Amino acid sequence: MASNPDKTFLTQSMGDWKYRVFDSPDDVDGDAHLTEYIVENSPRRFYVDFEDYFEPGTFSPEDIARLNETDGKTTAGRLQINQQCPALGLGTKELLLALHEEADMVRGTIMPYVGVNIRDYAKGKDKKPMQKVSVHIIFYGMYFKDHASMEVFAKRTVQSKEFQEKYPANEPGEGFDTAVYSKNQGLRMFGQTKSRGDPHSAFQAIPRIETIVKRAFPYAGLVVPRGRELENEKEVVCEPAPVKKSRTATTSTGSLGLLEGLLNLLPDTYCVKYDQWFRIGCICASVSDGSDEGLAIWANKSRQAKGYERTEDDVYAKKWATIKPGEVNLGTLYKILSSCRVKKEAIRAVTLQHCGNHLSLGTEFNNMVEEWNDHNIAMCFKANCKTQFRFSLASGWWRLTDNNTWHNDGMAPHFIRTALLETLHPMFEQAIIEAKKDNNSELATILKAHRRNLGNNKMIKGIYEFLSEYLSDLDIDTKMDANPNLTAFDDCLYDCEADAFRPITADDYISTTCGYAFGEYKHSAETRAELLELLGGILGSSLDYFLLTQSAALCATKFMSDFYIWVGNGGNGKGVINEFLMLVFGKSGAAAPPGLFHKVLDSKNPELLKLRNKRYVSIPDSEPERDGTASRLGGLVKLLDGDEILVRDNYARSKDMVSMKATFVFNILCNDVPEVGTDGGIQRRMKVIPFPFKFVDEPTLSHEKPKDPTLKHRLSGNEKYKKEMFILLTEKYQELAAKRYTVAVPESVMTATRNVEEENNPVKTWFLAKYDITGNDAHRVSIRDLHDAYGVDTGDRRTTNRQLSKVLSDMMLQKKKTRGQNVFVGIREKPAEPEVFGAGGKLL
Repeated sequence: MASNPDKTFLTQSMGDWKYRVFDSPDDVDGDAHLTEYIVENSPRRFYVDFEDYFEPGTFSPEDIARLNETDGKTTAGRLQINQQCPALGLGTKELLLALHEEADMVRGTIMPYVGVNIRDYAKGKDKKPMQKVSVHIIFYGMYFKDHASMEVFAKRTVQSKEFQEKYPANEPGEGFDTAVYSKNQGLRMFGQTKSRGDPHSAFQAIPRIETIVKRAFPYAGLVVPRGRELENEKEVVCEPAPVKKSRTATTSTGSLGLLEGLLNLLPDTYCVKYDQWFRIGCICASVSDGSDEGLAIWANKSRQAKGYERTEDDVYAKKWATIKPGEVNLGTLYKILSSCRVKKEAIRAVTLQHCGNHLSLGTEFNNMVEEWNDHNIAMCFKANCKTQFRFSLASGWWRLTDNNTWHNDGMAPHFIRTALLETLHPMFEQAIIEAKKDNNSELATILKAHRRNLGNNKMIKGIYEFLSEYLSDLDIDTKMDANPNLTAFDDCLYDCEADAFRPITADDYISTTCGYAFGEYKHSAETRAELLELLGGILGSSLDYFLLTQSAALCATKFMSDFYIWVGNGGNGKGVINEFLMLVFGKSGAAAPPGLFHKVLDSKNPELLKLRNKRYVSIPDSEPERDGTASRLGGLVKLLDGDEILVRDNYARSKDMVSMKATFVFNILCNDVPEVGTDGGIQRRMKVIPFPFKFVDEPTLSHEKPKDPTLKHRLSGNEKYKKEMFILLTEKYQELAAKRYTVAVPESVMTATRNVEEENNPVKTWFLAKYDITGNDAHRVSIRDLHDAYGVDTGDRRTTNRQLSKVLSDMMLQKKKTRGQNVFVGIREKPAEPEVFGAGGKLL
């Protein structure tokens, strides 16, 4: 057929792979010889063919029947096909990756729809018997804007010489044929001719899913005469011409019920003539396969007729014995009903009434076919969709992914549209096959019409509305990542309560992982020793305290009242360790902006919202004297106390506020001593971790060490260190839990914290230098006198009575009101030190 000069193939073969771009045609009427391939409204949908040849017997008759019937969509079917055609699976993966890159989409967004056809084949001039496997792959989830952009992509990928040579067919010598490729054969769009003028579309493109029909015969293809001008005609030429085969229906209760229902619609005057009466008998014989039930239906209808009729049962039986089933069928009856001008609504109603007896796809599917509306479509999808979906008014649609983590698709869930088509299309395909087996052409036509309308945008919108009600989960936002005991990876999670790694389940409601797979990594003593040596060289004696406190990130809600300030001059390694911990926690960690707590927490605060359900948070390289970060940490106290606060994103409505609690360990990195103010709540929660060393090129002082330019790469660029660090933190957390979440503060941390407190609390420093705390109720000093003395001694006139009183109250001093004034009880001014004079009367 390829050598016929009068024909032009609409599908151009390039080696073993074929590239097709479909225009959606009008529905083409056909018969049982037509094999249907489903495509979505396109020229923008990408579609490829793959063909391979095998020795006879490679696929058993049972394999062929199963794979052809299920289109290879079952897991077992795909595995069998990919085992026999390794180039198919690898080539499809490469195309998927290329399509994701072309559309700049996240992997997993685009999904293939696979169709398989296996048949016996006579190959070559010698008619060598073989088995031919044809695989048709449609990529759902992305669109090209036009034919031209898709053709450019195809020429770069599947049409390229490199691709064809990389993924050849199975049979030796049947791979990429350079002789075929070198021919000057431009790739043409499906439905275009090679005429002198502009290409004409063979089919009319319409905005909904349609069916493209292809006759499945050896060497056959969809062809049009060369150079012929096409005006959207429905013409499919096939060579060689198909041979008509007689079809015998399988008797079923559904077929007989439908037959009887349709005959009741037929006017009684129809059987006036013998040929009419006999034609009805042939239809009954074909539908019932010559059974007695069919004979009884024919006899009852004949007795109702007002023309040609027989009353004796033996007359029908004798004539019945001469009828050969398969001559005519239900399709003929539908044509008769149409010629008798029976209303289409009545025919449709009877057909749908009995569809449940024909189809074996469940109650929801039958209800959907019988009463086609958005509600029933949504119910059928909900009952049969393998992917779990949930809907929330606040955050939109949630989808369960392959690794049992939940992904938020927002309010425009294109994945639901894809899932709807992938779920219901195969069901419609099976239903159409079942209808054809029963010779119920009317039901098959109805099913095809329903299948086309699945992609209708208006219908999809209505389905979304019902699904958003049926799949609603009011608590999903609060359940998502709400278990503080779980730290998830892409392939597993760690449960700190059970102290074990385990697989992720849907009921864990995980949406945020660390962003990498933990794999089969096990603790290594050698890697642990190297890691501790590197960390100890930076932190010194504070290392164990540092590891214990940072391990609280695995369940921060149980140990979250403190926050940590990392202090040290530049070049001391705190940035290296912070970056390393960010890699360990991955997407479960976050860097907060310096001005995070400048805003009121219970308000529009998108920066704070980004920290929801995180495990590790740091403000890197903060300069408090410029940005005032530490001096505004009062808002942090409320968060660290475990209070639930409400925050919202920019442009979000007040009713869309989201509640959150602190589930993270909070660190602030500072080069100099930070300004934290005089708030006692902050000072009680603050722990200052000193970074005692400075890394320089030529160390001369005791706290200086040689600079190692490779340290950052060695620590953060080693996958083993990252995973070993996480295991180390799990061990430290269990140690922390065994100590009831109390940690002995080392002297270095206590000293550094005390220094920060003293530098940030001049009132406290002045008071301790000037007054003694006696605890004697008789020793009293008024707040006014304290304030006056503080102003005289320090020259600070900005500090108010109230501020001074608060500092002293934070020191747990007792305050009372006596004779109209406030006094502090149990304190007195220190006695003046006696002046000592030396020789010559000089004051010493």
